[in-house]
Amino acid sequence: MSNLALALRLAERGFLVFPCRADDKRPIVEGGFHAGTTDPAQVRDWWSKYPRALIGIACEKSGFFAVDLDKNHEDGVSGWGSIQAMALACTGQPLPVPAAAQRTPRGGMHFLYRYPSGIKVPNNSGKLAPGVDLRSNGYICTGQGYSYRKGTDLATAEITDAPTWLLEKIAAMTQAKESAPLPSSSPSAAPVAADALRYWYDWATARANKGNRNEVLFQMCCQ
Repeated sequence: MSNLALALRLAERGFLVFPCRADDKRPIVEGGFHAGTTDPAQVRDWWSKYPRALIGIACEKSGFFAVDLDKNHEDGVSGWGSIQAMALACTGQPLPVPAAAQRTPRGGMHFLYRYPSGIKVPNNSGKLAPGVDLRSNGYICTGQGYSYRKGTDLATAEITDAPTWLLEKIAAMTQAKESAPLPSSSPSAAPVAADALRYWYDWATARANKGNRNEVLFQMCCQ
């Protein structure tokens, strides 16, 4: 199936789609995942211009969040191993692969779950466990090179609720972040450049660790 055909089916399902570069999965169109659409005419126009583009799907805006399991985490721990260890510790049972799941070209996996009511799912890398990323206010890619359960793809697979224990872990992580004391989000209190530089250095070093350094750097650049 071509990426255009799959993009149209995803849009018909109500997923907000947009084209992404096949090499690094970065959005091609201005606005990134915010430009995602269900309009078939727009989808056809985009993929007529970029026929090899992967399909980006805006997660939260499409009603789901994704658990992104890296195959080769930089600490040598796989996301699959991490999430299964958490499941066993919480329930004594392994976490089954949900119906809405895909294997990525690099051997990782995406588990898609219905976006929960009353819980804010963060968009982060490695905070839940090593090699386990959460995608919510962001996007995932699909298309050629991705594989699915036999007879399904993301346009047809049922999206189910996440396990209770997983939602509890996510909720606890979010609550801990919100309750943690943080310095001012602006260096306006720093009267000189040297103070501002020290402020942001301390801000970054307090948060950065293996697995989230790129994310911390990105957040710092956005301030």
